[in-house]
Amino acid sequence: MSKTQRRARKNCNYTMNSIPFKRDVKTLTIRREFAWEAGIAVRSPRCRFYHTSAQKNLNDRVIYWPRGRVWGGNSSLNTMVYARGHPFDYDYWDEIGASGWSYK
Repeated sequence: MSKTQRRARKNCNYTMNSIPFKRDVKTLTIRREFAWEAGIAVRSPRCRFYHTSAQKNLNDRVIYWPRGRVWGGNSSLNTMVYARGHPFDYDYWDEIGASGWSYK
């Protein structure tokens, strides 16, 4: 039983379930910076390696679909990416009325 479970049982009437893993929880750290670019998440023991079935609208390609295998599940694998748009898009938004959105 984890420390969190013991506290919950002691302080309230809640019960908690846990999913046992073979690895020690203290060693399960996730490096978020550039995880996808470096391929860390792709080769990580913290991922389940699923793939979609062939998708007709994607020319029958199969897509890698990682799922989290840590506390927090898939949200532990999510990441945000900052990407600046193409200058043409910003200039177009300015042309159609979004004044101040021009790239220039």
